[in-house]
Amino acid sequence: MSHYVFTPLALFHWASAALSFWVAAFVVSKKRTRATALFGFFQLAIGLWQIANALILSSVDPATALFWSRAAYLGVVFIPIGIYHYCALLGRFPPSWPGVGLLYGAGAGFLALTYGGDAFLSGVNRYPWGHWFRAGPLHPLFIVFLFGLLVAGTGQLLSRSRFLEDENDQRLARRVFWAFVIGSLGAVDLLADYGINVRPLGCLPVSFAVLMLTHLVLFEGLMGVPTIDPAAHHRLLDFFSSLAPFQEQTAEIARDAHPAPDQRVLAGTRTDDEDLHAPSLRNAERRPRQAGGRVPRR
Repeated sequence: MSHYVFTPLALFHWASAALSFWVAAFVVSKKRTRATALFGFFQLAIGLWQIANALILSSVDPATALFWSRAAYLGVVFIPIGIYHYCALLGRFPPSWPGVGLLYGAGAGFLALTYGGDAFLSGVNRYPWGHWFRAGPLHPLFIVFLFGLLVAGTGQLLSRSRFLEDENDQRLARRVFWAFVIGSLGAVDLLADYGINVRPLGCLPVSFAVLMLTHLVLFEGLMGVPTIDPAAHHRLLDFFSSLAPFQEQTAEIARDAHPAPDQRVLAGTRTDDEDLHAPSLRNAERRPRQAGGRVPRR
């Protein structure tokens, strides 16, 4: 007999896990620094949490769901720790080594509580949409720990972003701050831990936050990882520039095939309507001139 059943709700968590694992592997494979290691660490923790969530929702019996509920905290516990540590590095307020040891030691302590009895997780709740965590009497301690680190880390990152020397670093720090603020909305899943019948869709804001961070990595220079070969980028631009004459010829054929009865395009002039609806044509004419190309005369 299978211990799992397919549930559409779990698909959101699988997709969120895949995204977190991918961006973690991408960043760490491109560059090995303390910053990229911390970035990959909390992304890995998010991925583990989401996989366990998907398996809890897919579990048929309470025993299997409880097993994955406890396993989820292998990731959950270290998400706020990794985010705080990363914010401290990005905002240049790194904690002392004793402080780092205290943070990770607290995480290990919560893991011990998770597997040490029913005081932290007392079982699983059963809802119409599936099984979910059931918080024990000591679980509120983790709530305080979670939000304390998130508020402290993101708050200090925002306040110290003004004092970063480079303007681009300031902008990136503010955008990372907003990504973490949006991701923290994933804490809505904790409501179901306390018997409130709310579907665990916290993976959606979490995934949106990961997408924001992925965008910053790929296109804004966060983490300083190489994302595209500059030579390949220029070759791509040259290729599209070479298509400009064909784009203009195609546009001219389309205009000749469907002329507007109340408009006339005079030699060397454009109508207001053409200015509104054909900006790409003007750009296509401008690019080959800058590259030394020649635009066919109409």
